Amino acid sequence: MTTKSFKFNTKSARPSAPPEPEVTAYHVHIYFEPGKEADAIETAKQLDERFPGAVEGIHRVGLVGPHAQKNIGMTIDADSFGEIVGWLQMNRKADLSILVHPRTGDEWRDHIDCPLWLGKPVPFNMDFFKGMEPAKPKGPSL
Repeated sequence: MTTKSFKFNTKSARPSAPPEPEVTAYHVHIYFEPGKEADAIETAKQLDERFPGAVEGIHRVGLVGPHAQKNIGMTIDADSFGEIVGWLQMNRKADLSILVHPRTGDEWRDHIDCPLWLGKPVPFNMDFFKGMEPAKPKGPSL
């Protein structure tokens, strides 16, 4: 059997891809069921105490924007992402669902394309995203 040697074209004729959006920070949402708000608040307090200066703006989030379930929200700095997410993975109470999403300014991408869920995902209010959907690619699909 003869094998062929292939050369790969390292100079693409395609224009370069657009730059990736900058992740300026991350949002963490700790969703809770009725009667479990105290667990979510306690988790947020523990984060704030364990990672001083890396957690900002802890607040209650109602049924607003894409959130169809009440939660405790906060912002974490991008440099602390790994430490904080690792801590949440190991210390999340089983009845809490936690969403971690980037902050790039693109709500669709941040929430729909790039979410990280710890626990059971919570459905979004998809009406919030109307008109934000990315354009469908033109040309043949694979």
